[in-house]
Amino acid sequence: MSSDASEPALALATRRAAFRRMVLSHFDFGETRDFLDRLSPAGSSVEATADPVLRRALMTAMVVSYCRPFAKSDPDGETARQLPDDLLEGLEPELLQFHDRVRQLRNEEFAHTDPAPAGLRVTWRDGFVFPMPVSNVTREGLTESELRKMRTLLTQVSTRLFDRYAALGTELSE
Repeated sequence: MSSDASEPALALATRRAAFRRMVLSHFDFGETRDFLDRLSPAGSSVEATADPVLRRALMTAMVVSYCRPFAKSDPDGETARQLPDDLLEGLEPELLQFHDRVRQLRNEEFAHTDPAPAGLRVTWRDGFVFPMPVSNVTREGLTESELRKMRTLLTQVSTRLFDRYAALGTELSE
Protein backbone atom coordinates (compact mmCIF):
# COMPACT_ATOMS: atom_id res chain seq x y z
CA MET A 1 0.00 0.00 0.00
CA SER A 2 2.85 2.39 -0.71
CA SER A 3 0.90 4.03 -3.50
CA ASP A 4 -2.02 6.14 -2.41
CA ALA A 5 -4.66 7.85 -4.55
CA SER A 6 -4.00 11.11 -2.68
CA GLU A 7 -0.30 11.25 -3.68
CA PRO A 8 -0.94 12.87 -7.10
CA ALA A 9 -3.25 15.40 -5.46
CA LEU A 10 -0.60 16.13 -2.83
CA ALA A 11 2.08 16.55 -5.49
CA LEU A 12 -0.18 18.94 -7.42
CA ALA A 13 -0.93 20.91 -4.26
CA THR A 14 2.81 21.13 -3.51
CA ARG A 15 3.58 22.42 -7.02
CA ARG A 16 0.75 24.97 -6.80
CA ALA A 17 2.04 26.12 -3.41
CA ALA A 18 5.54 26.54 -4.87
CA PHE A 19 4.09 28.48 -7.81
CA ARG A 20 2.24 30.83 -5.45
CA ARG A 21 5.49 31.48 -3.52
CA MET A 22 7.30 32.17 -6.80
CA VAL A 23 4.64 34.70 -7.84
CA LEU A 24 4.99 36.54 -4.53
CA SER A 25 8.79 36.39 -4.76
CA HIS A 26 8.70 37.79 -8.28
CA PHE A 27 6.92 40.86 -6.91
CA ASP A 28 9.36 41.09 -3.98
CA PHE A 29 12.31 41.09 -6.37
CA GLY A 30 10.59 43.75 -8.47
CA GLU A 31 10.39 45.95 -5.38
CA THR A 32 14.03 45.20 -4.64
CA ARG A 33 14.97 46.37 -8.14
CA ASP A 34 12.93 49.58 -7.72
CA PHE A 35 14.71 50.43 -4.46
CA LEU A 36 18.10 49.51 -5.92
CA ASP A 37 17.44 51.73 -8.96
CA ARG A 38 16.76 54.67 -6.65
CA LEU A 39 19.87 54.01 -4.61
CA SER A 40 22.19 53.43 -7.54
CA PRO A 41 20.83 53.89 -11.07
CA ALA A 42 22.08 51.23 -13.49
CA GLY A 43 25.14 52.38 -15.35
CA SER A 44 25.77 55.25 -12.94
CA SER A 45 28.80 55.47 -10.71
CA VAL A 46 27.30 58.40 -8.79
CA GLU A 47 25.27 57.87 -5.66
CA ALA A 48 21.73 58.94 -6.50
CA THR A 49 20.47 59.60 -3.01
CA ALA A 50 22.31 62.32 -1.13
CA ASP A 51 19.68 62.60 1.62
CA PRO A 52 20.93 60.20 4.33
CA VAL A 53 17.44 59.57 5.74
CA LEU A 54 16.04 58.67 2.32
CA ARG A 55 19.10 56.55 1.59
CA ARG A 56 18.67 54.56 4.83
CA ALA A 57 14.96 54.08 4.10
CA LEU A 58 15.67 52.82 0.58
CA MET A 59 18.52 50.61 1.81
CA THR A 60 16.26 49.07 4.46
CA ALA A 61 13.46 48.51 1.95
CA MET A 62 15.86 46.98 -0.58
CA VAL A 63 17.48 44.58 1.89
CA VAL A 64 14.19 43.49 3.45
CA SER A 65 12.38 43.01 0.12
CA TYR A 66 15.29 40.96 -1.29
CA CYS A 67 15.40 38.69 1.77
CA ARG A 68 11.64 38.26 2.16
CA PRO A 69 11.35 35.30 -0.27
CA PHE A 70 14.10 33.40 1.59
CA ALA A 71 12.57 33.81 5.06
CA LYS A 72 9.86 31.46 6.28
CA SER A 73 6.50 33.16 6.06
CA ASP A 74 3.38 32.34 8.00
CA PRO A 75 1.59 29.35 6.48
CA ASP A 76 -1.74 29.88 4.76
CA GLY A 77 -2.15 26.30 3.59
CA GLU A 78 -1.90 27.26 -0.09
CA THR A 79 1.51 28.88 -0.43
CA ALA A 80 4.99 27.48 0.14
CA ARG A 81 6.55 29.17 3.14
CA GLN A 82 9.76 30.15 1.31
CA LEU A 83 11.64 29.69 -1.94
CA PRO A 84 13.44 26.36 -2.35
CA ASP A 85 17.06 26.38 -1.19
CA ASP A 86 18.25 24.93 -4.48
CA LEU A 87 17.32 28.17 -6.29
CA LEU A 88 20.78 29.46 -5.34
CA GLU A 89 22.66 26.32 -6.39
CA GLY A 90 25.26 27.04 -9.02
CA LEU A 91 25.69 30.72 -8.15
CA GLU A 92 29.31 31.85 -8.15
CA PRO A 93 30.77 31.45 -4.64
CA GLU A 94 31.36 35.22 -4.40
CA LEU A 95 27.68 35.92 -5.13
CA LEU A 96 26.54 33.24 -2.70
CA GLN A 97 28.71 34.81 0.01
CA PHE A 98 27.25 38.20 -0.84
CA HIS A 99 23.71 36.78 -0.63
CA ASP A 100 24.60 35.56 2.88
CA ARG A 101 25.96 39.02 3.75
CA VAL A 102 22.73 40.71 2.64
CA ARG A 103 20.70 38.23 4.72
CA GLN A 104 22.96 38.90 7.69
CA LEU A 105 22.42 42.65 7.28
CA ARG A 106 18.68 42.05 7.21
CA ASN A 107 18.72 39.83 10.27
CA GLU A 108 21.11 41.85 12.42
CA GLU A 109 20.67 45.46 11.37
CA PHE A 110 17.64 46.19 9.22
CA ALA A 111 14.79 43.96 10.32
CA HIS A 112 15.96 43.55 13.93
CA THR A 113 17.97 45.72 16.26
CA ASP A 114 20.74 43.46 17.40
CA PRO A 115 23.13 45.22 19.76
CA ALA A 116 26.34 43.70 18.33
CA PRO A 117 26.67 45.92 15.21
CA ALA A 118 26.41 49.09 17.29
CA GLY A 119 28.52 47.76 20.13
CA LEU A 120 26.02 49.33 22.53
CA ARG A 121 27.38 50.33 25.90
CA VAL A 122 25.12 51.46 28.72
CA THR A 123 26.61 52.98 31.82
CA TRP A 124 25.00 54.09 35.04
CA ARG A 125 26.49 56.97 36.90
CA ASP A 126 25.01 58.66 39.92
CA GLY A 127 21.55 57.28 39.15
CA PHE A 128 21.59 58.42 35.51
CA VAL A 129 21.62 56.14 32.49
CA PHE A 130 23.99 56.94 29.63
CA PRO A 131 23.35 54.73 26.58
CA MET A 132 25.93 55.16 23.88
CA PRO A 133 26.64 53.23 20.70
CA VAL A 134 30.34 52.46 20.45
CA SER A 135 30.13 52.25 16.67
CA ASN A 136 28.28 54.36 14.11
CA VAL A 137 28.20 51.68 11.40
CA THR A 138 24.76 50.37 12.34
CA ARG A 139 22.45 50.41 9.32
CA GLU A 140 25.02 51.85 6.95
CA GLY A 141 24.04 49.20 4.46
CA LEU A 142 25.91 48.52 1.27
CA THR A 143 28.67 50.51 -0.37
CA GLU A 144 28.39 51.67 -3.97
CA SER A 145 30.48 48.72 -5.20
CA GLU A 146 28.31 46.37 -3.15
CA LEU A 147 25.20 47.90 -4.72
CA ARG A 148 26.64 46.96 -8.13
CA LYS A 149 27.20 43.43 -6.83
CA MET A 150 23.61 43.50 -5.50
CA ARG A 151 22.38 44.27 -9.01
CA THR A 152 24.28 41.25 -10.38
CA LEU A 153 22.97 38.99 -7.62
CA LEU A 154 19.40 40.21 -8.05
CA THR A 155 19.54 39.74 -11.82
CA GLN A 156 20.82 36.18 -11.53
CA VAL A 157 18.41 35.15 -8.78
CA SER A 158 15.46 36.83 -10.53
CA THR A 159 16.30 35.08 -13.81
CA ARG A 160 16.50 31.71 -12.06
CA LEU A 161 13.20 32.38 -10.33
CA PHE A 162 11.47 33.48 -13.52
CA ASP A 163 12.70 30.43 -15.45
CA ARG A 164 11.28 28.11 -12.78
CA TYR A 165 8.12 30.16 -12.45
CA ALA A 166 7.48 30.03 -16.21
CA ALA A 167 8.19 26.29 -16.44
CA LEU A 168 6.01 25.47 -13.45
CA GLY A 169 3.22 27.73 -14.72
CA THR A 170 3.27 25.92 -18.05
CA GLU A 171 3.26 22.54 -16.31
CA LEU A 172 0.32 23.51 -14.07
CA SER A 173 -1.72 24.83 -16.98
CA GLU A 174 -1.49 21.54 -18.90
